[in-house]
Amino acid sequence: MIAGRLRAQGVAPETVQTLSHTHSILALVDAGVGVALVPRSAQKLGYAGVRFSPLDETDSFDVEVHLAWRRRGRQGVVDAVRLLIQEAYPVPDKA
Repeated sequence: MIAGRLRAQGVAPETVQTLSHTHSILALVDAGVGVALVPRSAQKLGYAGVRFSPLDETDSFDVEVHLAWRRRGRQGVVDAVRLLIQEAYPVPDKA
């Protein structure tokens, strides 16, 4: 998603490494290995040598979110969480 957005803007950064764990990403950034796009919540992880800067126009970024649970899990809890998410982040009408 992000790579496609960058390409559309004519930006082609060199991807040297791809990671999925925020702690690992920030450890590499802290070591001076590169830069990264991370969720705002990553600021709370306490990497003193890492500078966080919010992106402009973040409203235009769509993010896909999934809810996963065990088949024989607590369905009442799942339903409650799903409802909270749907109320907080309604799907916009596609006109």
